[in-house]
Amino acid sequence: MSGTNTKGDDRVLYLEGVCVEGDATTQFRLELQIEGKDIRMVYDEQSSVWEPVHHLELTSALKITVITKVESSVDGSSFSPLDARVDIRGPEVMEAFWDSRTLSIAPTFNNRPATVNFNIRPSPTLKATYEHIMKVYEAMAKCRQLTKGVAEQRINPLVRYGISLAEINPTAKIAFGLIKVTFDALKEQTKYDEIVPDLAIDTGRTLSFSDCVLEDALYDEVEILEPVIKDLCNLAVEVAAFTCEYIKKRSTNIVLDSPALSEDKESIRNLRTRLKKLDEDLDAAVSGATLEAVSNIENDLLLKRLGPVENANYQGNRGCMDGTRTQVINDIFIRATEKIGNDVAPQCPNVDRMLWIYGMPGIGKSAIANSICRRLDEIKQLGRSFFCRRDDPARSETKSVLPTLIYRLAGLYGPYRNRVAQALRDDPQLTPQSASGELFLSSLQSLNAHPSRALVLVIDAFDECGDPNTRRQLLVHLLKACKWNQWLKAIVISRPEHDIRSFFNTNDIFGRDLGQDDNSRTDIRHFTEVRMKMVADKRQVSQDPEPWVGERRLGHIVNRSGGLFLFVETLSQYLMKHRNPKVPLDRLLEGPSEEASIELHKLYLAAIESRVNAEEAEPRLISRAVIGVAPHRALCDKSIAAFTGLEIGIVSSWVDDLSSLVYRDKTIQRGIRVRHISILEYLTGRFCPLDFEST
Repeated sequence: MSGTNTKGDDRVLYLEGVCVEGDATTQFRLELQIEGKDIRMVYDEQSSVWEPVHHLELTSALKITVITKVESSVDGSSFSPLDARVDIRGPEVMEAFWDSRTLSIAPTFNNRPATVNFNIRPSPTLKATYEHIMKVYEAMAKCRQLTKGVAEQRINPLVRYGISLAEINPTAKIAFGLIKVTFDALKEQTKYDEIVPDLAIDTGRTLSFSDCVLEDALYDEVEILEPVIKDLCNLAVEVAAFTCEYIKKRSTNIVLDSPALSEDKESIRNLRTRLKKLDEDLDAAVSGATLEAVSNIENDLLLKRLGPVENANYQGNRGCMDGTRTQVINDIFIRATEKIGNDVAPQCPNVDRMLWIYGMPGIGKSAIANSICRRLDEIKQLGRSFFCRRDDPARSETKSVLPTLIYRLAGLYGPYRNRVAQALRDDPQLTPQSASGELFLSSLQSLNAHPSRALVLVIDAFDECGDPNTRRQLLVHLLKACKWNQWLKAIVISRPEHDIRSFFNTNDIFGRDLGQDDNSRTDIRHFTEVRMKMVADKRQVSQDPEPWVGERRLGHIVNRSGGLFLFVETLSQYLMKHRNPKVPLDRLLEGPSEEASIELHKLYLAAIESRVNAEEAEPRLISRAVIGVAPHRALCDKSIAAFTGLEIGIVSSWVDDLSSLVYRDKTIQRGIRVRHISILEYLTGRFCPLDFEST
């Protein structure tokens, strides 16, 4: 167990020093033991504190023994030394610190009182670490600027910064201390030696990393530093050993062309090569650790201030079935990832910056959106996505879209995250709802660098969020962002609602009508074959001597679908509820085919009537409860039972019986939701049977 506060502070405690106070005639000497093992201590005359050479982390299991020795003197005459031994447990020291009490021990030497005080320090807070890291960046920038001068200018200023990382990391402290001593010796040698100045410069350059501050707890977690610190120690020893030996030999005035000096030149070349490699490794390791800390802190800030929607991202397993919609997905993917040409006509400046994909309900827009997102994500060009949903309060508000996209894009591209975090720090009153568009655009405009490849933002089911006014405002922000930043594109997928169509047409933005897909019938036929085979496997329907659906039934299903993949998906879910699916299928296929939306409504009605008795009060009550709360919050079986006063078993049976239309969403504690928003529209619309209308 580490030295953590029982009240919740998770910082580690370290023993920083021990101070012994007494009368002026008493000279104290202190020894420290941990679990009976001697701990090396050094005395700081300025602070009068005995300090451990290596930092000592306090734990509840430690037994600390303080041995205080004194030599009394009178008129310059010393007497035999006296000592006192005091034992103390780690929890006692830790508890005193967290309770803000001074922990003192009062031993007595030859009837003279003394006081032993413990100096404890906690590891820095994350905020303090962050502030240190910011200072580190500034200091490192100054160091790099200084390296452009002559040798003396490149080295001397660096030494002033060589304390922070060394003080935090005891292992590094030893290494940097050794390098400093070696550097001083080499610098002195350069005054009369033309062989070692470059080695001195390369050795001194390493000192610039000693000011990189990392919190103790953070350092323990950042494994990337461990191997490079080990290399630092090993190389510091080798450079120091070479320097000592070299200076000894040079004091004998070896001639410049001697074999021994040639060997030294080769050794120096080897050491310089390794020092430069160490310099690169330190830079990478420190930058990695620093960036990790900065990233975590800024992500926390953005998460708190922006409040992104958690479950609005795409789902890779909800894309199109393999072998279907291939041409549509490829066309959209190519158009989204190709570079914007310089030959775009002036009258159509937005043609390649935003794409609009539209189609009627059930045609498979969301499946296509998920497939496109997955393809973009695989090549690291998905700027992030937002899937709107009308029956989800968070995903049906346009005010949630940009804050979520800002947060996700910031997590993907570090420079953008830095800009957004800085904007939020500069204006503590800035809220995502009041200024999301301004924050989105200003933080993009302030970027000095941009990704090497285009990033694509994807918004699906755009018609299911907000109203015409708020949707138009959001589209304006997106278009500006894409126009002002050549590396940013956007894909918007929706139904062809009037306000959305009007915006894209007015701004000459390309629209792709999924209803005009030439391969739609072939794709939906393949989709139907696969789904009907699933039904046969589920219900163990004989496929001999020919498939149970057959060419005639297959053709009828494709015709009645009207190009709606949702019709086939719902049909398969509906048929799986029947022991003999042929009977309900034949009943649905009776009579001439009608418009696609009418056929879909007929299927919904058949699913309801076949599983639920519309004349019974309980199913009507459950239906109205689910429909009534859907726009606000999806409730689980237990909540619906409590809301309606029915037994939970009755509610669960209702959900199970209508599983072709509703499901339990695991992402929202198994709340009951419709499988497609058109089902909710049907249940609340004028085509819904009276007994299932919401009141």
